[in-house]
Amino acid sequence: MWKTFSCLPVRAPAEGGRLASAMLPALRVRARLHDRMPWAAGTVRAHALGVIDSGACTTAVPMWMLDKLGIAGGGSTVSGYSASGCLRAHRARIGMEIYHDGRWQDLGTVDAIAPETGGSHNPDSGYPLLLGLDGFFDRLSVCIDHAAKTFQIGRAGGWA
Repeated sequence: MWKTFSCLPVRAPAEGGRLASAMLPALRVRARLHDRMPWAAGTVRAHALGVIDSGACTTAVPMWMLDKLGIAGGGSTVSGYSASGCLRAHRARIGMEIYHDGRWQDLGTVDAIAPETGGSHNPDSGYPLLLGLDGFFDRLSVCIDHAAKTFQIGRAGGWA
């Protein structure tokens, strides 16, 4: 079963430290500690816009999100490559949910990285959460119609 979404305006860091806005395939996302169930009382959640990025090998969250969840400093440090070059990042296991049809849909536990960049530490910097191949595309099918500024997401077995 496929659901259609409209692209959303997303602010991201631009040249000279300014923020630029672009219409991108993005979803409202929230994260929680991976060992908490979505409905558990007292669960700390961090909300962000998640940009769907088929070029990202894994799901990448900003460091401020890990700080808010109480995962200060993240997990172990890893080195990797991105389109912008080599980066260092922290591994983290988070529970992830996306907003769909007026309610939150649980995607389960996601292994994510949190890059060590200056903007990643400040929630006002516009540093995006990227929904990549591991953690998003391995759970859902995605079809982006950039010209129409829409995208469709399918979930095996339908939506709960």
